[in-house]
Amino acid sequence: MTQDVNQLWSAIERLTYRIRGLLGVGTIQLIDDSAPTGQTAQVHYGFIGPVPEIKNGVAMNHNYGFSSNPPPGASVVTLSLSGLRTETIGIGTVAPIPGSQTGNLTRPLNLLPGESMQYGPAGAQIYLSAAGITVNAGSLPVVVNAAGQVVTVTSKQTVINGVTIDESGNITTPGTVDAASVGRFLYVQGGKEGTVNQFEVQGNGSLKSLGPAILVPEAEGGEGIVAS
Repeated sequence: MTQDVNQLWSAIERLTYRIRGLLGVGTIQLIDDSAPTGQTAQVHYGFIGPVPEIKNGVAMNHNYGFSSNPPPGASVVTLSLSGLRTETIGIGTVAPIPGSQTGNLTRPLNLLPGESMQYGPAGAQIYLSAAGITVNAGSLPVVVNAAGQVVTVTSKQTVINGVTIDESGNITTPGTVDAASVGRFLYVQGGKEGTVNQFEVQGNGSLKSLGPAILVPEAEGGEGIVAS
């Protein structure tokens, strides 16, 4: 009878250990993102007595179309198959807490219901807010590689450093334009009403007049370019 009870308690302890081991929360120590078979992490779960519990080769799971390299200090939720750490995958990560090894990379706060944001180093953010889409590059450059293809921007009005492009393709700039390729534009001079000459930019950068001057309204002062 006593032997049966001991065996039962031993089985319950093993089952309890497996159940408790199904889910875990640890801290990422380092990431290996070089293997074609997938990203793996070294995860620190805490201590068993004086001995740290560290698991190497934790397979990190990412949703299709999205990839990241969590920094050291980030928290990770892990799932262990059959409750054993020998087969463990990471199913979600959270940015390090402020003041940790990489505490400068923290999760943005105070998003409204339904909003989302992708964020990274140096303050870079893509913010899908209730008011619109905002791209914050922080101190980093923004590069668009189209491999020789056309980049299309469709909007009612686009403003780039004070240069306005409307939905009809008209361009208004408070500055000057250096003609380096073939195109056509109107050159505006004067105050509120300016004299406009129509020009076409030739392949060598020279200008060809396309017609007589006309009058168009213009903002106060300066010169500007309006596309024809």
